[in-house]
Amino acid sequence: MNQLDMRQLLAEINKNTPPFFALNFLQRLKVSLEVFRLNTRIVFSNRFAWFLFGLIAYIIFLYVVNYQNEIYDRMRPDFIFYMLVQLPLSAIAVFLCMNLISSEKDNRTLEITFTTAGSRYKIWLIRFGSLCVLFLLLAIVLSSIGFFFFVELPIWSLAFHAYVPVFFIAGMVFYFAVKFRSGLAAGMVSGIVLFFMFTFHEPLEDTRYTLFFNPFDVPHNIDASVWYDWTWQNRIGLLVLGGLFIFAALRGMNNRERLLR
Repeated sequence: MNQLDMRQLLAEINKNTPPFFALNFLQRLKVSLEVFRLNTRIVFSNRFAWFLFGLIAYIIFLYVVNYQNEIYDRMRPDFIFYMLVQLPLSAIAVFLCMNLISSEKDNRTLEITFTTAGSRYKIWLIRFGSLCVLFLLLAIVLSSIGFFFFVELPIWSLAFHAYVPVFFIAGMVFYFAVKFRSGLAAGMVSGIVLFFMFTFHEPLEDTRYTLFFNPFDVPHNIDASVWYDWTWQNRIGLLVLGGLFIFAALRGMNNRERLLR
């Protein structure tokens, strides 16, 4: 089947398919879940079981290490925030987003996104949106595990505050993947950026300007109300910057020939 036949087939499918907003609630939910399942399957490339196995092994390792210590030496809430939720989510975000473009190129399916009827931005927004939903669900699951097995922290608040830096990281890696047309290059550049952010985290941890801002670790020399304001300034700033990275990545897809090389 050549490209002309493919376009005609897709046009016929779109013509015979009712619009999404013309469906009832249950039909919309069914379609949304199916789209989410298919997009996550594409992103994971049938390796979800290995990701899940690695995550479970990491959680068990932390649990065993934590309860091997005396009760006064066990992990504090700030350590749980970083090690149990923030670190694995950040690592998964880097790995998955760096392969968004390169996996399409390797499978020779990137051309389809440019020939599919409708906006290609819609395709990539759905793909990236599915990833963001997956990260949020993982954040909620890890926060629930932290609450029931490690230390009492508010589940929803912990999940949200861990998710926001991951959204920024995912947008940044996605932008680099489009910019350099290579998952490996995107991973290396993102790794360097995150390394410097980790390096300067300690000098900046009592300010609002760090990527891994911890709202649960209020310094003794800063008023709680000021820390609360800084928390939301940091979170809103990261969401805006992450959105700008995504916008720049989508704009970078206008150069079709460059991406397909």
